[in-house]
Amino acid sequence: MRGKLRAILDSVVDVIAATPFGASPLVLSPVYSSAMTHRVLLFASWSDALGPQVDVDLPAGAKVSDLLADLTARAEGKTLPRPLVAVNHRYARADVVLAAGDEVAIIPPVAGG
Repeated sequence: MRGKLRAILDSVVDVIAATPFGASPLVLSPVYSSAMTHRVLLFASWSDALGPQVDVDLPAGAKVSDLLADLTARAEGKTLPRPLVAVNHRYARADVVLAAGDEVAIIPPVAGG
């Protein structure tokens, strides 16, 4: 076990050493740079702007806030209300890290009587 841990630590040190000054080694490292596709279900005004469902490619380690930023950019200047987000049928905060295979739903506020 100790040998494996040492090998991992050596790999991390090598990645950091090879990273240009000012760049993030997490972005350059192949361990963290692979993209994951997230299926996103959209409702109400978000669905009107982007369609009922979209696939979004984000790097591993992306958060709900990164997903919302991507979707907002796709809306091409349309003003969309701040939504609630559910990940795997549970409400999620902006700092929740997304995993491969997560189902994400964008739920805007609704009003009515």
